[in-house]
Amino acid sequence: MSSSNTAVMTAAVVAAGATLAVAAMLATSRKGKKSGRRSIKDLVRPNIASLQPYRCARDDYSEGTLLDANENSIGATVVELPDKRDLNRYPCPYQRDLKEMIAKYRGVRWEQIFIGVGSDEAIDMIMRIFCTPGEDAIMITPPTYGMYSVSAKVNDVAVQKVPLTPEFDVDVDALLAAVTPATKIIFLCSPGNPTA
Repeated sequence: MSSSNTAVMTAAVVAAGATLAVAAMLATSRKGKKSGRRSIKDLVRPNIASLQPYRCARDDYSEGTLLDANENSIGATVVELPDKRDLNRYPCPYQRDLKEMIAKYRGVRWEQIFIGVGSDEAIDMIMRIFCTPGEDAIMITPPTYGMYSVSAKVNDVAVQKVPLTPEFDVDVDALLAAVTPATKIIFLCSPGNPTA
């Protein structure tokens, strides 16, 4: 595949534990753009892009008992009172304090940080955002992390495979040659799993 007829665009890089996921897109975006600089928004499934964010009382209030969240106004039921740990409260769903600490350490904005329940959640979310079930594909480099294929199966996304070399390196030329218009995500595991 020559770069003259196929433009590969890196759309999203998400580090989640030992997993590095790269969403890549070829010549034509979902909106039909042919070449040039594109936005990651061009890669998002239209039904996902049109979602309105869920709002809850925590978006408008930072203090008090949030009854809409089923918080217990008299305190935690599993400890002796008085208890200062706020076990009867849900934590902030945005994890802003933690994201700000990580962002400062990494030299990025807190809005660029994704915190998930392990890499499996990040892998699944990336597929749900960028891959249309029954149409799109991911690419993996076996032997690699098994959850890529599991999440693809759950999301009805095809799996394209380009094996690692005998030295467990990525064969970049073979990887690029195997990319098709259906390829939406290329997963590169670093460090390798199970190859280290």
